Amino acid sequence: ARQVIPAAERFMRSFKDPKGEQKYNKVCEEQIKMACEDGVKRLVKPWAEREMRAQLKEEAFERASLDFAANVKALLLQPPLRPQGVVLALDPGYRAGCKCAVVDKMGNVLETFVCYLHKETEMKKKIRDTCEQHKVSVVAIGDGTASRETETLVANANLNICVDDGNDSSSSSLRGWVVTSEAGASIYSASEIAIRELPNLDVSLRGAVSIARRVQDPLAELVKLDPKHIGVGMYQHDAKTGALDKELDYVVESAVASVGVDLNTASISLLSRVPGMNKTVAKNVVEEREKRGRTYSSKIDAKSVKGCGEKTFEQIAGFLRVAESEDILDRTALHTESYAAARKLLKRCANDAALLETLASDGGGGGGGADIAKEIGVDGMTLKDMAKMLAHPEENNDERFLAPANKNGIVSKASTTSSTKIQHQNAQIGLNIRSGALTLSTLKKGQTLSGVVKNVCQFGVFVDVGVETSGLVHRSTFIEQDFATKKAGVKVEPHDVARAGEKVTVRVGNVDLDRKRLELFFVR
Repeated sequence: ARQVIPAAERFMRSFKDPKGEQKYNKVCEEQIKMACEDGVKRLVKPWAEREMRAQLKEEAFERASLDFAANVKALLLQPPLRPQGVVLALDPGYRAGCKCAVVDKMGNVLETFVCYLHKETEMKKKIRDTCEQHKVSVVAIGDGTASRETETLVANANLNICVDDGNDSSSSSLRGWVVTSEAGASIYSASEIAIRELPNLDVSLRGAVSIARRVQDPLAELVKLDPKHIGVGMYQHDAKTGALDKELDYVVESAVASVGVDLNTASISLLSRVPGMNKTVAKNVVEEREKRGRTYSSKIDAKSVKGCGEKTFEQIAGFLRVAESEDILDRTALHTESYAAARKLLKRCANDAALLETLASDGGGGGGGADIAKEIGVDGMTLKDMAKMLAHPEENNDERFLAPANKNGIVSKASTTSSTKIQHQNAQIGLNIRSGALTLSTLKKGQTLSGVVKNVCQFGVFVDVGVETSGLVHRSTFIEQDFATKKAGVKVEPHDVARAGEKVTVRVGNVDLDRKRLELFFVR
């Protein structure tokens, strides 16, 4: 419109000479003016509106797809349960009852049963007995229908909950419960993957198994589903399917690449998402593993798999892990081509453990790093990355292991210990006992609560604090001085503030009981 209307005005002016006098018969002036007005009103204006609407719609769909993909990646990269333990999953329901499944730390099903909310005493006793019998570590509750009632029952079941101090000895004791997303669980239950993995289990109970496994290792379980079924967003499903699928495939593949896969435990679904590995090779890896009895002893063993030649192995080696390998290098993201340089570095740091930590922090920039880099034949950045992987093989080779940051957003060196990371890990998955905030009417303005981010979109962040509706933290409340960014008073993007699945602390604002709306503010 800004281009067309001025052009129409120039057209009108073209009928005048330099002195401003009309070049044509004044009898035609009214007709020309009416024709121009009609053209703008009937043709130009509707065309301009359609163009602007189409452009804005395209931009909105593109942003919705990006938001959806960011939420999917955040859910895929949720930290796994550490230390590993047995999980009791409850898939809540009224008429059909709560479907329950007990899964060991390797993801194998130990027991399944169904209990009913209206038989409260019987259900409490069954949950207590199951936790004691199998030494359950965490109770996982799905966030679907009857989730709040089920959580209330679990809270009043007099479970023997122990405070986790980060020691491995406490891995078999009950640390609490977590309300987790059951999005896509029903779709998984009827899928070919579920039928192949759990052939003797009823369809209704497979969903509970999926809920338990996604608490133990979200990435390994969620890759079995179509990404469209696990993410949260706004109107991304109205966008062009091809563009959305391409974005989601890239997100899933990058998430798997950043975490890596264990050759002895990864499923076909997870292995097939490794960059450079197709489904045929992934299937052959699993079949060969079953024949071997889970005895891949190193990354090199993958070469013996049918279809995994030199070129394929060259592409996938950096994404493979073998946790049970005697060689520490097989537990890292190091490519086998870098093993020679890595062994030189380990030999160089054999008598000085602190040197590896120093190199991990500044690479070749200090502490004799430049000389060491030259000695082993790598550059400074490669030396830094290599030292990081070797200093803490499990933590620094898995993007999901997040270190807690201080109020300025800086991760301290003290927070990199294994014990601290385990404590932070348990805090991240929200193993907290809520203090009775089960309805909107019980909330008070100014009250501080713990919640879990459910959705991040363009205008704000939705947080589940344990009531019947998620509260909104509007983006207008985001200021950079609260989030340790560069310039105070400048608005920031929601995805820079929080991510889906993250545990946050919020303050209650206005509560609208009639419209069931809840205003929240982040507390940092």
